[in-house]
Amino acid sequence: MKNLIKISFLILSSFLLIQCGHQEYFKRQLICLNGTWDVEESLTDDIPKTFSHQTSVPGLIDTARPAFDSAGLKCTKRNYYWVRSFFTINNDIPPVALLKINKSMYGTKVFINGKEVGYNTFCFTPSYFNIHDFIKQGGEKNEIIVRLGAYLDNIADSIPNGIDFEKTKYFAGIYDDVNIILSDYPFIENVQIVPDINKKQIRIVAEINSNKDIPGFNMNYLVEENRTGEKCVSGKSDAVNILMGITKIDFTIPLNKCHLWSPEDPYLYKLNLSTGKDSKSQRFGMRTFRFDTTSGKAILNGKPYAMLGTNICIFRFFEDYSRGLLPWREDWVRRLHLQFKNMNWNCIRYCIGFPPEKWYDIADETGFDFALQQALQQFDREVAFRQVTHFV
Repeated sequence: MKNLIKISFLILSSFLLIQCGHQEYFKRQLICLNGTWDVEESLTDDIPKTFSHQTSVPGLIDTARPAFDSAGLKCTKRNYYWVRSFFTINNDIPPVALLKINKSMYGTKVFINGKEVGYNTFCFTPSYFNIHDFIKQGGEKNEIIVRLGAYLDNIADSIPNGIDFEKTKYFAGIYDDVNIILSDYPFIENVQIVPDINKKQIRIVAEINSNKDIPGFNMNYLVEENRTGEKCVSGKSDAVNILMGITKIDFTIPLNKCHLWSPEDPYLYKLNLSTGKDSKSQRFGMRTFRFDTTSGKAILNGKPYAMLGTNICIFRFFEDYSRGLLPWREDWVRRLHLQFKNMNWNCIRYCIGFPPEKWYDIADETGFDFALQQALQQFDREVAFRQVTHFV
């Protein structure tokens, strides 16, 4: 009887995949490295021999225990913080192996198993590092060390660092998620979704990284309702020729039952893309936003809309020692946004620094920031893509 149930489940699973018009959506594997990391300070640019403190990732350096003296202030006894963790990969290493650090300050240099991988100077956009040739497989322990500048003047003046005349302390830290991305080619590097509410369709512009030429390539897609997972539409793009390196593909997906997003009804969809070897999911709302040049009014989905809201200076909140790990607790961030809704606000502008990515997701889910946050997220993606280390 148990075998019959297993066989029935496998048949049903295969049927569902065929019905979706998609072979496999979840080829890409993410290994989350969030948690408690070791941390140490140094004056010289040398990896410490011992680590006597621990800190939270994501978090800021003031969460370290035991605490560092004068954390957040310029100090003559240190120039760097070094944070360390360990991970294992049980299976063979696939062709694509990336480390993604969503956000960190001030200047991010990565070492894997004692070897330098790369450096990113930016504070507000993700850092991507190709770690394929640096990691061990088969369950062996891998060491990751990230060197951070201890203060904002560790990076060049030309790099935005969140300086603010109302602040006195600037805490370094990895203040957003850290993940290892494992996958295969063709690899989906970047996706932009452009809603067209008049034609009831979405335009997809995707950049595909391939290690070989692929004639007649089709991108498989599935659009579903974000909350329930109910299928909306599935299919595949027209055939295009993929060249070794980066190829951009551009196609549209009809969305006949077009449910518009608004602050009062924050309805979201999820787009799942697959190359057969890699997959990527991304949420979106069907909406348009602009300012009318004549009246100066905000226009949401073709109609005037009154924007009521506030600014959140997230880096000023970071300076408050009592905030602890609240900015990284999803329940607290969601409750904060719902409280704003109770104040009859429908718009938020995060300023003087970027909060963790989860804040943007929660804002979208609770009906906030349909204009500024969407624009900032797109800016974040575009800058991050330009910073990515290609690994063909």
